Amino acid sequence: AVAKNALARLADAGAVLVEAGIPDLAALNGATLWPILLHETEPSLASYLATSGTGLSVRELIARSSPTLQWVFENFVFAGGKSSVPDDAYSAALSKHQPALVAAYRDYFASTGVEAVVFPSVPMTAPKIGEDAEVDLNGKKVPTFQALSRNIQPASAAALPGLVLPAGLDRNGLPVGLEFDGPAGSDRALLGLGLTIERVLGGIPGPMV
Repeated sequence: AVAKNALARLADAGAVLVEAGIPDLAALNGATLWPILLHETEPSLASYLATSGTGLSVRELIARSSPTLQWVFENFVFAGGKSSVPDDAYSAALSKHQPALVAAYRDYFASTGVEAVVFPSVPMTAPKIGEDAEVDLNGKKVPTFQALSRNIQPASAAALPGLVLPAGLDRNGLPVGLEFDGPAGSDRALLGLGLTIERVLGGIPGPMV
């Protein structure tokens, strides 16, 4: 409801809203994001920590992070996790699925002529303290990390620029973000679009916590 209200305000200010889907988006994202993410995260992070002089191991760093991130690493990323990725699945994600995902977005922007895809940045507001492993999303228990990252995953997997702006507060006083993802290489134009949208939507009060 908050996102729809924000979009209505943008339309009243002259924005042209176009409804159009991206074929097979969920399937392309699933075949791209997780194989790459799970295969690359630990070695890439270990290399960064070693070369940046932090003196920390990956496990030491994650031990200092949020409970939700700790849960993700322990269950999916660290060796022995339940979602290890074979080399052939990783190679297919890089050589086949990611290019197909990038092409799907490219075709979408070309066919619609829009400057950005717009959607709520997350499908729910902030979970309660302690809901680090699972949350209730539309009556179904899902991993917290998966729920909070679901909407932003496809564009991230396609390496597109994204911008999140405050759209308003929900009935409980928690903030709702509206995300705008632009075509590849449109970072500067997207920031300009964001400045314009900020002037239309204005500020929102602080969350009632």
